[in-house]
Amino acid sequence: MLLLLLMPVWAFAQDPVKDSLALKEEQLSENDSIMETIYLDDVIISRKQLNYAAQKEFQLLRSRVYKVYPFAKTASDRLMLLDRNMDKLKTNREKKKYLKIVEDYIENEFTGKLKKLSRKQGQILVKLVYRQTGRSVFSLIKDCKSGWKAFWYNNTGKLFDIDIKRGY
Repeated sequence: MLLLLLMPVWAFAQDPVKDSLALKEEQLSENDSIMETIYLDDVIISRKQLNYAAQKEFQLLRSRVYKVYPFAKTASDRLMLLDRNMDKLKTNREKKKYLKIVEDYIENEFTGKLKKLSRKQGQILVKLVYRQTGRSVFSLIKDCKSGWKAFWYNNTGKLFDIDIKRGY
C-alpha cells in the first residue's frame, strides 16, 4: 500500500528539469552553434532604495574611493613603466640600481600623502591597487624588493587591519 502511494513521487522525480533561461540559437554550420540572445530578468540598482544609514555609508565609501583612486591609478601606471624599463635592462646590477632610483623617487613623492590616509582608506587603496594591476600588494613588494620585506610589510599592515595579500 505504501509503495503505491510513493510511486507518483518517483515518477515525478524522473522528469527533466527545464532551464530557466530562454535561449535562441542560430546554426552557423553543422557542428557550430551560437547563442544569439539570453533573456534575464531586469535588475534595478538604485541608491534611492537605501535607508538613511546605508546611504550615509555609501557616500562615505564613495568619498574614500575618490580620494585614494588617483594613488592606485598612479601606482598602476608606474608599475607598467617600471616593468617595461626593467625588461630593457640586462644585468641584475642595473636593475637593482634602477629600482633603487625609482623607489627613492616614489617614496619622496608619496610618503607624506600616504601617511595622511586613514586606516579605511588604506584598505580601499590595497583593493584598488589589486584591481588596477591584477596583483596583490604583497606580490608586488615581493617581486620588487624581497619576500622578507613583503613579510614585514604584511605584518605591519595587519596591525592596522590592512591585509596586503588580499585581492579585490
